[in-house]
Amino acid sequence: MPLNDEFMLPKCVRRMKPMDDLLQAEQIELTQTQRAITALESQLTISSSTFLLPRHERLFGLPEDAAEGLKERRARVLARLNTRSPTTVQAVKELAKIMTGFEPEAVEYYPLYTFELIFQDIDRLMDLPALDDALDVMKPAHLLYRYP
Repeated sequence: MPLNDEFMLPKCVRRMKPMDDLLQAEQIELTQTQRAITALESQLTISSSTFLLPRHERLFGLPEDAAEGLKERRARVLARLNTRSPTTVQAVKELAKIMTGFEPEAVEYYPLYTFELIFQDIDRLMDLPALDDALDVMKPAHLLYRYP
């Protein structure tokens, strides 16, 4: 709604010459600000993002390939966003077994938002940094995990 609209200010104020000049100047600034806000809102939506698309790719750990078209890059980000499966105890155990070759026991500590993976009868060194990376991608950000 424009500042000089009849519902914004009393008629006597709107008719004042200095006030008219002030309202016109302020309206120009408000219109520019609204356009900037609208443009930034469209950048935060993945399906319409252009110059902030590299930011979305970094957030999801995807490669930033500027040579690829915007449509393909947006589709890749949306695919990553939509394919996150729920983190269940069984899914974590299966991932740990795939990564290490050993079936762990998973103990949940609900009040601490933590779970623990316990491996029994380990006879070789496991690649725990790779498991850490996979768990960080899989689990929600608020959950912590540890190995005893």
